[in-house]
Amino acid sequence: MIRSQFVFFTVVFLFPILGWGQNPIGVWKAYDSEHKKPRSLIKIYEKEDRLWGKVIKLFRTQEENKNPLCFNCKKNDLRYNQPVLGMVLLKDLRKKNGVRWDQGEVLDPDTGNIYSCYLEMISKDKLKVRGYLGFSLFGRTKYMYRVEEHEEGTVEIISKLK
Repeated sequence: MIRSQFVFFTVVFLFPILGWGQNPIGVWKAYDSEHKKPRSLIKIYEKEDRLWGKVIKLFRTQEENKNPLCFNCKKNDLRYNQPVLGMVLLKDLRKKNGVRWDQGEVLDPDTGNIYSCYLEMISKDKLKVRGYLGFSLFGRTKYMYRVEEHEEGTVEIISKLK
């Protein structure tokens, strides 16, 4: 009887806690949802107890501009006509629980549109980014995959796109 109570306690209370505390701070690879090709590396960092994310590398084809500007950003946005490389795309995300951060904003530099967003850790190496207007039911989800920075400054994928 005592043993079964211990097993119940462990399964119900302890295992969920072990999943909490996964940390999205680090470097993530974002993919083009249409072609499933890498588009950028996003560095997620903490500032004043909130999460922010900025572009630290762009993956461009030969035909694409190597250092695009945010021509479609709103003219009253400080990011208007600024380089996408180094730009803050995710901002002001508040921790909701151990796996989710919400009440933030995400900028789509291709359209200049700003959406409400939340981040949710799917696993330690997979991050869900949900952008939406009004209700999260009406929006789009993208997944980013954690990468690891090595001392030499190279980047290696530790979780592959599935």
